[in-house]
Amino acid sequence: MSELAPLSKFTGTRNPASCKICRLPSVQYLARCICRAMRITYLIRLEENDLGQIIEGLQAREESWRKTAEYFRSGYNPDDTFVIEDCSDEHEADKIAQFYSRILRSLERQRGEQRSSED
Repeated sequence: MSELAPLSKFTGTRNPASCKICRLPSVQYLARCICRAMRITYLIRLEENDLGQIIEGLQAREESWRKTAEYFRSGYNPDDTFVIEDCSDEHEADKIAQFYSRILRSLERQRGEQRSSED
């Protein structure tokens, strides 16, 4: 008989098994899978405004995960407009926030390099 995953404290459903490579919980949505085994690089061309919109959306996701980690640490949610993300603990929330932060740094670095090369 296989061991059941623990119940999620927010949804009451069982969390899927962990990824065998990165040990983070496997998730149904690819956007939340942050396994380092996925190493494919893409070159994507976007207009400035489109890139700005993507960066703004990623910043909102990073902030949401950081606030979720802080909620797990303190048990306090000072922002009543904030919805806590569904995850198992503060460490998972921190990892996902770091993932978004890494993407943001990469996008902002590339945007800065391209702006300076156009001058």
